[in-house]
Amino acid sequence: MQALDRIVGILEVIAENPQPPSLTDIARATSLSASSCHRLLGELVDAHLLARTADTRGYVPGPKLQELAGLVRESKGESKVDVVLRELCDDWNETFYLLRMNDTHAEVPFQRSPETGDRILLSRIVWRPFANHAGAGSRIMMAFGTAAHRDQMLGSASFEQFTEYTRTSIPDVLAELQASWERGYAISDQELELGVLGVAVPILLQDGTAVGALCSIGPRERMQKALDANLLASMREASQRVATPDLFEEAR
Repeated sequence: MQALDRIVGILEVIAENPQPPSLTDIARATSLSASSCHRLLGELVDAHLLARTADTRGYVPGPKLQELAGLVRESKGESKVDVVLRELCDDWNETFYLLRMNDTHAEVPFQRSPETGDRILLSRIVWRPFANHAGAGSRIMMAFGTAAHRDQMLGSASFEQFTEYTRTSIPDVLAELQASWERGYAISDQELELGVLGVAVPILLQDGTAVGALCSIGPRERMQKALDANLLASMREASQRVATPDLFEEAR
């Protein structure tokens, strides 16, 4: 029982810290000796309940612990999409949403934002109807969709100049769509609102069909730091977890 109490104490320290705690941090918080703490952390890493950060100095929840957390949330009535968006929100403290295309315009049926006042929300401030030419989500859908659908979406776009950075010519937009397809994600850098950056990855079925997009949006400086910290890798992994033909029927 004592060993279990120690493990629970370690997990609580990691859960309560906004930054990945180090061995020293965890040992101090749990009153464990450095050797005992190191041994328990090693066992938790081996069991995939914890993982080391890229610089190996800190500890974060591992894939098995995240999977268990997801099962608990699903048992409480949350859909897989609810779980995935919640986990992204918890990990990155930014706004995430799913986007789908309804004929010629984008819809955002599902969104999750951190419950903190300084986090930007997806709202009319940064959401523009028929902004297919400027939004990251609509861009990635056009980039991975059919040529006919792309032309249909561009035909309905307003091509409004929202900011000085908005691409408003068809050649420029087409060039950005090609770049989005090549790199596997789309970006909208201050094109809808000054100081706001959005990114999107496609939600792809096994045959390559794009059924939607997973997007994130926030203040430019903070989003760039998240991108440097490998935000896109998390978004790609999350998009694979929710990729089903009836995605938007399941996520209610």
